[in-house]
Amino acid sequence: CLFNTEKKLIKNEHVRKEYQETIKSYLKHGYLRQVEPKEELRPSVWYLPHSPVVRMDKFTTKVRIVFN
Repeated sequence: CLFNTEKKLIKNEHVRKEYQETIKSYLKHGYLRQVEPKEELRPSVWYLPHSPVVRMDKFTTKVRIVFN
């Protein structure tokens, strides 16, 4: 899932920038937290996959994040 999301974001700079800004906003508001490399992946923890949804026909939010 992560690799597919990265491929989508690499292809379109505008989408990538909006996606990054949304992630930064979520981090700032405490909705998300970054997993540190030293943190061990544990089976008791669930990491929520996410991906962009692009709707260029919308006036307000053209790129939004959808959590699977």
